[in-house]
Amino acid sequence: MQIEVYQRGARIFAGELPAGLLCGRQGNEDPQPCTIVADSDPDVKSTHRMIFAPKTMRFISRRQFCLTRRSEHEIAVRNLGQKNHAEIRLRQGPSLKPDEERVLEIPFTLSFDQYEFTCLGSADSDEGDETFDTIPIAQPGLLGGILDIEQGLSESLFTGTAGRQFDADAYEDMLCRLQGVVQVVQLAASSSNFLQQVVEATCKIADLERVAVLMRKGERWRTEASASTVPATTAWQPSATILSRILKSERTLYRKPPSSSGLADSLQAIESVVASPIRNRTGQIIGVLYGERQSAGRPLGRLEARFMEILASGVSAALTRVEEESKAIQAQVCLQQFVTPEIARYVQEDPALLHGREEEVSLLFCDISGFSKIAHAQGPATTVEWLNDVLQELSLCVLHQEGTLVDYGGDEIFAMFGAPVSRPDHARRAYAAGLAMMEAIPNLNMRWQTRLGASTSIGVGINSGKVLVGNVGSAIKLKYGAHGNHVNLASRVQSATRFFQVPFMVTEATVQQLDEDTPKRRLGAVRVKGIASPVQLYELRDGPSATWQAMAAEYEGALACWEQNDVEQAMRKLSHLTSEHPEDGPTLALLHRALAAWNAKSAAEAVWELPSK
Repeated sequence: MQIEVYQRGARIFAGELPAGLLCGRQGNEDPQPCTIVADSDPDVKSTHRMIFAPKTMRFISRRQFCLTRRSEHEIAVRNLGQKNHAEIRLRQGPSLKPDEERVLEIPFTLSFDQYEFTCLGSADSDEGDETFDTIPIAQPGLLGGILDIEQGLSESLFTGTAGRQFDADAYEDMLCRLQGVVQVVQLAASSSNFLQQVVEATCKIADLERVAVLMRKGERWRTEASASTVPATTAWQPSATILSRILKSERTLYRKPPSSSGLADSLQAIESVVASPIRNRTGQIIGVLYGERQSAGRPLGRLEARFMEILASGVSAALTRVEEESKAIQAQVCLQQFVTPEIARYVQEDPALLHGREEEVSLLFCDISGFSKIAHAQGPATTVEWLNDVLQELSLCVLHQEGTLVDYGGDEIFAMFGAPVSRPDHARRAYAAGLAMMEAIPNLNMRWQTRLGASTSIGVGINSGKVLVGNVGSAIKLKYGAHGNHVNLASRVQSATRFFQVPFMVTEATVQQLDEDTPKRRLGAVRVKGIASPVQLYELRDGPSATWQAMAAEYEGALACWEQNDVEQAMRKLSHLTSEHPEDGPTLALLHRALAAWNAKSAAEAVWELPSK
């Protein structure tokens, strides 16, 4: 059995499917993604583990789903995600919800976020069929496909068995073919006759007498472009047998010279035929690059099939680019560039998204610490250049987690996760974006610290809850965003980072939607300006040291004493912490409050009334 993995339509892995395969993101000690390692897990009966996503994608679990063989034709798929993880979508049938298992017949395709997994059985490879053959799955990309031609090169460039004499003519021919492949995949996809250029070039590169691009429309196939080097005696039709087998195997397929008659449909009059699937951005087959050779004594082989596969991949990429460019242009015209590109894309597909509605989201505010001081010292030109660079890096952290950039307010970024497209894992995405922002700061300081004479630092605050989302602008100028108390609270959480002297804080509502083992420290309850109810705040970290974890546990112990009005015991614990961690902001802030209460002989105030916004 074979498994293929695609990311945004590009194949990133292909190989044998073990008896039990646990799939998820990369851990700190794991190899790079697109890797299968031997790692048994008795809980899900897996013998191997596939790492398909990098560790930065924290909304994907290390144990996301499991594939278990039930028979030669069936695979059990189990979604191991929690309730706030995304569902696993199936090409046929309803989605697989978290903690749900379903037995699927091979072949099948499932998708999770930007990834798509296709399982193929031995029957899908046409093994044992003397008439048809498939080629081994190619490495992803143009370079990988060219490397896969190496075996064909060896067979074509050397002749004879004694001394394996080099065939210079074959070598020159091969160079010309490879040059043609590169030229085809580099053709401007926006060209009005792009597909016609492809079929004409493919005739020469693969030495075929007829080539066509066939696009699938429902259950029917339509010829979009064709080229032929021989005159047609009758109305030409592609082989229905080949097209049917392509849809079943989802691989490049070629017909070897027949050893017997009685073949179905139009194959009877054809010596050789080869076809390779054309895919859309999600990996689904939307068309076929189809070729025929009718000359007797010149059968097609794997080399021609591999050329066809590379060329079909080039067509897939080009058509995807045309589609994306067309949508982007339509969205820009429709919205007159009043909104961000990602919002324009969604709204162009579904204009109703602009209408106001309630949505559960996570809201992120990020502010540059000490911005005014640096701006005053540097002047406007340097400040704008520095600010643009910082906002660019931090904005990419949001976009990589498919968040929405709602607004910029001077040196502040306001982002939202979970709208306009609803996402059950919005808190995980916001958390991952916040961590990525923290990780971006060292590189920014390498570029700017010497020039500014000061380091760049940020404060990030996140809150989750139901808000009103939609066009909060006007008919004159669109502004997609959010309204409600949870927006105000998220902004206040970001402002509170300077009181606790920590860079990354979230509310309890966000923490409740993260994994239990997420590294965190409860900082205590606060009441912020404009919000009547107190809120519990937490500091988040990424892979903290054992020293930090021990410090966090001691701090939370002191905080518990303070909340129980045991001021003296809280002071003892905090004094011990300050001796070992003299620069820890939360410890210093709580100790200051405890000393004030001790000197005033007053009770401990469990809720900290923050002095300002």
